Amino acid sequence: MLFYFKHLLKSCMGLTKVGRTKYISGIRVLMYHSIDFGTSRIHDLYSLKWPVFADHLKLIQKEGFEFKKMSDDWQMDKKTVVVTFDDGYADNFEVANKLAKDHIPLTIFIVSDFIGLKNYLTTAQVKELASMPHVEIGCHGKTHRPLTTLKREEWMEEIKLSKSELEYVSGRAVTSMSFPHGKYTEEMVYYAHGLGFKRIATSDSGINRDTDLVKIKRTAIFKYDYNWIMAQKLLGLWDHLSPGSSEKVTA
Repeated sequence: MLFYFKHLLKSCMGLTKVGRTKYISGIRVLMYHSIDFGTSRIHDLYSLKWPVFADHLKLIQKEGFEFKKMSDDWQMDKKTVVVTFDDGYADNFEVANKLAKDHIPLTIFIVSDFIGLKNYLTTAQVKELASMPHVEIGCHGKTHRPLTTLKREEWMEEIKLSKSELEYVSGRAVTSMSFPHGKYTEEMVYYAHGLGFKRIATSDSGINRDTDLVKIKRTAIFKYDYNWIMAQKLLGLWDHLSPGSSEKVTA
């Protein structure tokens, strides 16, 4: 929480940069978690009120970005935003239904062991989400344990089982994943890619400039990110949250 207010202060000091800064070419992947529709029991830094999230979408559309899913074909000559959600909270189901009205695609990374637990998506909801053309289901681990804390055979099983279990529940092939807590090694990326994951999301901050990338950078979004901050994030002014920083954002 402290790191967020530190960078919030920096953003307040740099408000004048928004009007003078040009968009960086590349694919901007946004990392959300939970959306509060007024009855949410998820009260943390990653839970946004629906009006805040809705304003984000309006800003993205106003600025001329094209929405894509993780597994879609990305084009570098277009301003592109990918909306992703980590963990598989129950409110993601309502988000998907609301975004369907405007044909806005999204990718939901689900922890397979969390399916059916309180505040998380049910099996029936996962199946229904998988049937929606604008929704992509991805993996976010089997148990949500940080993979770097596990033995080699353990993290390999986490990745492998998360894919097979989610494919069984959804009835669809799953080709995208995100690392729990943002913790990973290059060996894990190589292993996951070999299992059939074509795009693998990290919590490393930044923009993606290669359409053939396997390892994907994302921009973390927080509950107090009103549009004046979102504008900065779309411009890349928060990309200084570097992968090597001790303040690295995890999910």
